[in-house]
Amino acid sequence: MNKKWFTLIFVIMIVFSFTPQLSFANPSLQKGMIEVDGIRQDMDYLFNNHKVYLPLSAIAKKLEITSRWNSGTNTITLFYPDQRKVNIKVKSKQFYKEGLWRKLDIVLFKGTTYISLNELSPLIERKYQWDEETKTLFIYMYAYQQLGQSINNDLPYQGLDVIGNQIQFKSEDLPQASWSLNGDLTDFRLIGNTKQMNMEEFRFVAFYQLNQTISQLVITQRKLPTGDQIFFIKAYSPKGDQQLKVNIEENKQVYGSRAYHYIDHDQLHTWLSEEAYQPQATLEIKAGESLDQWVILSKEKLELEDPFVKRAWEMSENYHKTNTWVTAEGTHRYTPIEYQDKEEYHNKNISLQASVPMLLIETLQIKPNRLLEDFVDNAKFTLIKMQREDGFWRAGVNAAYLNRAYGLGPNYIDTRMSVDASLFLIRYGLMYDDQEALEKGMQFKNYFKQLKEIGIVYQLNGGYLYPDYYSEQQRGKTLVSLNHALYEINYLYALYHWLQDEEAKQLADEMLTFIENSADHWVNEDGDLYYALSPAGKYYGEDYVNITYMDLFTTQGILRYSGEDDSMITKLFAQKGNYLDQIQSPEYESHLHLNHLFEKFDQSHGEKGDLFLSYPLEVKAANDAELAYTTFGAYHWMKGIESITFKGQKIPLDPKKKYMVVITNDKLYLYDRSPEDPLVKVQVWTDQ
Repeated sequence: MNKKWFTLIFVIMIVFSFTPQLSFANPSLQKGMIEVDGIRQDMDYLFNNHKVYLPLSAIAKKLEITSRWNSGTNTITLFYPDQRKVNIKVKSKQFYKEGLWRKLDIVLFKGTTYISLNELSPLIERKYQWDEETKTLFIYMYAYQQLGQSINNDLPYQGLDVIGNQIQFKSEDLPQASWSLNGDLTDFRLIGNTKQMNMEEFRFVAFYQLNQTISQLVITQRKLPTGDQIFFIKAYSPKGDQQLKVNIEENKQVYGSRAYHYIDHDQLHTWLSEEAYQPQATLEIKAGESLDQWVILSKEKLELEDPFVKRAWEMSENYHKTNTWVTAEGTHRYTPIEYQDKEEYHNKNISLQASVPMLLIETLQIKPNRLLEDFVDNAKFTLIKMQREDGFWRAGVNAAYLNRAYGLGPNYIDTRMSVDASLFLIRYGLMYDDQEALEKGMQFKNYFKQLKEIGIVYQLNGGYLYPDYYSEQQRGKTLVSLNHALYEINYLYALYHWLQDEEAKQLADEMLTFIENSADHWVNEDGDLYYALSPAGKYYGEDYVNITYMDLFTTQGILRYSGEDDSMITKLFAQKGNYLDQIQSPEYESHLHLNHLFEKFDQSHGEKGDLFLSYPLEVKAANDAELAYTTFGAYHWMKGIESITFKGQKIPLDPKKKYMVVITNDKLYLYDRSPEDPLVKVQVWTDQ
């Protein structure tokens, strides 16, 4: 044989010997089990190409989801108990939900439609776990009976014990508490443990059997830096009616939330009703419903007697909703109608990716309060727990209007909410010298760097703006609104001013350049500002009444801190202010003129609060004077303050008088009336 041919054949033999061979197994049915809310039954699964497939109609039926087959269109429609529906095109392997067609891995086998195990979640709206060894699929609301480890033989555990069918908490220096459901307590399990700096969380589940129904009582215990503890209670009954019995020691060292009744759809919840907190209560839970409640047990009194603190707490409750329906997973708030595929589906709540008690942490800089301190400690823990490995917060829910426009899907980034979370963590880190919070709060800067690197930006004469929303699966780039852009600028300048981040300053400067070059285009024919700039280059949309206005004022104050005065920011601020005066907007925060603010800040209050991205200033409130305080960036208005400290210099004030303070990088300006008043007196302190 020719030597060359022999060599070639030998090489081919070697290549085939070491090339992985792809094996495609024939579809086959295998016996297995399915367990839904603790009830186990036999079920056949399809195994195809090393994947597990589940019979769609059988799974749907067990979850009370009706499925209908249309042979004419080769379509399966799933009807949920709350009247929502999902359409599945079998031939093209797609499904439509919340304004978006998405691919679906399905297989037709012997007249039955099977769905891939990996794509089950958006259709069943539940959690699930596959056990390969036993070929068992666990579908559950919060926990299944094999999750974690039983601690029945290790009690008491972290102060928790089982007495009869009650879960009791006892501690030498904290109030006592207990919770229970009806029925036999069959197991108490530890299902999670998370540590952060000087905080730690334990997650437990107690299973109760009543007749043929297995109910769940999930208890999340979070230990706070103060030594206080917050407990999140979640109860669920899949079939029969239940009762949650609560017994909390009644004293001023306890603060509890309302009880929230709802139907859980995983990311979406149907709100049903709520009840005021009572230390001893029996809370009814209907079949298929869940209930949430939280309670703080403290070593000290948890009071809201101070009017300044109480007002901040109530504004957070009534407007921001950041201290109401709070869970260990996040804070639930009403979704905009636009999030739902149809308007009639809007009565839902979702866990937003970054809902933070910003007003409360701003208030703590001026007035100490144990309840507020515990609450912001808890918020810091939740935010870091929710932050993804890439340093971003993801929505985790579909927004129908964004899906229709851009195909974002459920895991998109919302820049305003992400900046909220980042600013909160930075503020927390500076207040409590928490390096973990500072590092996590700085990470969102990478959003702008990454989008610039892949070219998903808006550019104009050397300036850049960044889309309000982003996901890896989107079509093109999304809109950019003026209020998002301003808030991002304020965040980046805060990184520079507070943490000396030069890269953040460069990003902010570039964004400011874009706004300077486009300022005239943001003004519409009515004299108001446009809401956003579209990917097609069109300025459009009706702007918020005063959110953008307040952002502009804050940006103006932040630029003043740097010793700069951006004429276009000032122009847009004046434009929006004139428009709000023209339409006679009744809202207090629609009239941010310096004279108006100095005159009114101690008498009127905006529904959003009075503290907006306040640049830190050490203040000491007087004990016997009424406190009023308003901030926008580096602008501060105050009354009831005994002294302020700037660069180590203590400046005494008259608590009965009103002042305006403007701080810059190296100077503090103290005004005894509005700077626009011809009789104003100003004192200046410099960095010595």
